[in-house]
Amino acid sequence: MKFLPAPFLCLSVTNVLHAQEVENPPEVLTGQTWYLTKMIIDEEEMPFVSNEEVNQSLFDVKPFSNPPDYNIVSAGVLYCEWGSSAIFLEGENEFYFDGFVYLADDYWYCEMYENIDYHYIYFDEFRMNSDSFLGHDYEFPFHFYYTINQLEEHQELIVINDNGYEAHFQNVPYLSVDKQYQSNLTLYPNPADNFLHIENLTESVQIEIYDLSGKVLLSQEINEAEKRVNLSRLGEGIYLYQLRQQGQNIKTGKLVKK
Repeated sequence: MKFLPAPFLCLSVTNVLHAQEVENPPEVLTGQTWYLTKMIIDEEEMPFVSNEEVNQSLFDVKPFSNPPDYNIVSAGVLYCEWGSSAIFLEGENEFYFDGFVYLADDYWYCEMYENIDYHYIYFDEFRMNSDSFLGHDYEFPFHFYYTINQLEEHQELIVINDNGYEAHFQNVPYLSVDKQYQSNLTLYPNPADNFLHIENLTESVQIEIYDLSGKVLLSQEINEAEKRVNLSRLGEGIYLYQLRQQGQNIKTGKLVKK
């Protein structure tokens, strides 16, 4: 394999307080699912907005082998349709990958115009931009820098291509602020002991509880009669929760189990 030397890029400063870069970024990058939250193209911020056709846009990074080899790993990308690629990790904050192979004959699987436009920008402008193509002699012809920040409630991944375009991800499912504030459901007590109660519940709701790495620890449907969640199987610590009704994400937050 041959690689061109790439200039150092200054990573953009996010507007999130208390962010700290994680140790062993290749290991943190690999083995979990990242959820797209926004792109920054030509200094224009383009937030990801979920809808009935695209609920989440995933960046799923997994090792090919067990024990894991952190040099070459597999990446799956979901936006209307799954695409897959091999990624070559270099150092602590760079990777290269080849072009995507799509699992459908026609990867323009989106039908809504806004999703088609966003899909084009995400794949053709950001991930496989012809201006940053290293050439056909390179096994992995697209180059990126990345950084991973540990925030209070989740981890943030920022990926930057050689044009300076950015894609931002987090390792828990994405919920837009607008949708979150549409819900008047209240969860109490927090901190909680063995039971978490849901107030103002008028129809069934699906609750998922994650650890801080984004792993689902509890998934349960709660109806109007029960209105509580049994947390006895969880140990003491800090968790994240997400509520859904009729397939829509309506509330997310931090939960402390004592």
